[in-house]
Amino acid sequence: MSFTEHLAELRTRLLRSVVAIAVAFVAGWTFHEELFRILSRPVMAGLRSHGIYSIQAIQVTEAIGVYLDVALIAAVVLAMPYVLYQAWSFVAPGLYPRERRYVFPVVGLVSAFFLLGIVFAYFVFMPMVVDYLIGFTIAGGDITLQPTVERTFAISWMFLLIFGIVFEMPLLMFFLALLGVVDYKKLLKFGRYFVVLAFIAAAILTPPDPLSQTLMGVPLAVLYFVGVAFAYAAGLLRAGGSRTVSRAVGGGVFGLFAASVVLAAWLWTNSGKPAWAASVPSGAAWALRADHASPIGRAALPDAAVPEDTPATVRSGPPVAGVAADFSDLDAEESPFVLVACGPCAAALLSPDCGPGLDLTVRAAGSPRSLASVALRLRGDADARAKAAAFARSVADGTDAGRSSALGRVLARAAGDFEVSEEAGALRLDIVVTAPRAARIVAGLVSDLAAACGGGT
Repeated sequence: MSFTEHLAELRTRLLRSVVAIAVAFVAGWTFHEELFRILSRPVMAGLRSHGIYSIQAIQVTEAIGVYLDVALIAAVVLAMPYVLYQAWSFVAPGLYPRERRYVFPVVGLVSAFFLLGIVFAYFVFMPMVVDYLIGFTIAGGDITLQPTVERTFAISWMFLLIFGIVFEMPLLMFFLALLGVVDYKKLLKFGRYFVVLAFIAAAILTPPDPLSQTLMGVPLAVLYFVGVAFAYAAGLLRAGGSRTVSRAVGGGVFGLFAASVVLAAWLWTNSGKPAWAASVPSGAAWALRADHASPIGRAALPDAAVPEDTPATVRSGPPVAGVAADFSDLDAEESPFVLVACGPCAAALLSPDCGPGLDLTVRAAGSPRSLASVALRLRGDADARAKAAAFARSVADGTDAGRSSALGRVLARAAGDFEVSEEAGALRLDIVVTAPRAARIVAGLVSDLAAACGGGT
């Protein structure tokens, strides 16, 4: 091919890559809210543990700008396999067969180490660091933390990118050894000094507690010795040794390292997860969870005697014969208050006009300086849901006084400002009110439920 023909092919490959990213961008934008929620989950988890359940946008364009960035990142990730294929198709004809054999292992290892860094940062490092930093900021009581959409996104992707790049260290050591710049013996001899340097760096870059320093120092040290093993494999290749032995060493070390990272992420994610449903007795018809760090959670259970280290209280009613309730909604991390009522207890809260056979889930979230949301989800047959929707609209229209049931009183407190919608076999009522009014709503629901079905434990 002539030089002009090469340029024409390069243009074709680039255009195809751009089109692939554009198509992937449309797909990413379709799910931009879900993707942002996933990306910001470690930061939001730390905020929720301190009673902050929402973030704010300072500028009018802040949210849409962040959503565009999220969609673009998702587009690059989704289109990357096709983009790499186009790059390979352009470069491959100019490579020798021996050179081609190294491309796929190198690309695979680079991607794998980068992914492991993201997994470790997302599931282990970020939740710990963010929780500490938030607690340190608000500990004195004189500082009010007001996280924004832009900064939450920036912290999330910055940590993920940094750890993804840091986890490429073993590959860097491999190529340096392959080029003869270093060898595994010198690296192994320097290992004890690197361990000290790793923990010094961890002490500087992480909060001043042993756990966070260990969570950064140990992975850095392990990464270094994984790199030493890779340097040993590179030395075998450079000396013309057995490729089988070299691959076995590199593959075995990488497999053990990947398994340890995944195991650490799994253990860290599940170790701090409270089993709310396990504390609800079998056959109970209602249960609630109230987080004490949130004003709404405290308003729901003002008389609860809370131990200092308890993040939330789970309260449930007495067992009811023939009731098999699903309390998985108590795990909803985005809500400081969750209430689930089934069977006779749900019927006691709803209006007689709604008919029998509906289960009720209530979630509430908000902060003292902003509006709060209360979402009621009614599950049951279509006829009962239709009756409940008609009753809700009658309260909104003022044709019903709204005082005949707990549901009516909730809707009356909303002053007609709520939305009624259908979703996957359920009727949803979304209420947006001031935080004090939301606190009165959840406190009234808990009081009505205790009066109708027993106070619970």
